[in-house]
Amino acid sequence: MLGRAKKGTCETCGKSNRSLRRLDSGQWVCHTCLREIRPARAKGDVPLATIRRLQAAGFHVDDYAANDEVRRLKAIENLRHQGVHLPESATAEQISAALSSISREWYDKIAGVSRTQRLVRSLDPGDQLFPVRDPGNRYDANAIKLLNEDGDQVGWIRAEANGSMAHDMDKGVYHEVFVKEITGHYQRLLGVNIRIVKYPNRRIQPGVATPEMSAAMRKAPATVGTAPIKPSPGLGYFAGRAARYLVDYAKSLFG
Repeated sequence: MLGRAKKGTCETCGKSNRSLRRLDSGQWVCHTCLREIRPARAKGDVPLATIRRLQAAGFHVDDYAANDEVRRLKAIENLRHQGVHLPESATAEQISAALSSISREWYDKIAGVSRTQRLVRSLDPGDQLFPVRDPGNRYDANAIKLLNEDGDQVGWIRAEANGSMAHDMDKGVYHEVFVKEITGHYQRLLGVNIRIVKYPNRRIQPGVATPEMSAAMRKAPATVGTAPIKPSPGLGYFAGRAARYLVDYAKSLFG
């Protein structure tokens, strides 16, 4: 790897006032002598500017490193920019696992739960729901159903928010949906707030997610990332459960 540049006398040709680069051996040479010692990279190789950027970022990469090595380091650099720190010695398998662990998440509310209140009452915060595309829906071509572990439909992703998710699912991008909280305990109908997690670098059969697929997709080395886990219930969870119990008990007494 070449060191930093400076002005001075070339230690090879002896010419003064030259722009010099320091070789690994410690010798300072001008650009003319450098081209004789180390010819230009072959056509089709990774651009030298890419290698310079990696060197400036602290990576130990030689100007004549193989393309695969440069691409490996570039992938590590991109992961670091996304908050996933991998050592410079990370293997291709570790990089692939780290890519699969990167996720994006957002929160929303399930639509169409007025007719599935029995199923909604069986849900708890942290439960996983499974999104399934319904492109044949006559009302919404972007429709996405949400199923529980038994395959019963709990509701839908809201029509106002399903466009980009449906597009991604049609390309096979993997998504996970988790119950965040049950709302409306003191109202006639319960609602469900959800957390949606998108894994841009994981692929499954387009439009489908099942419990078995979700379990398989979670298998990734713990050193590079873990999948969402079921959150511990807080005080609000227990208060909600108690309220639901009282409502059901009152109904049983007074019909």
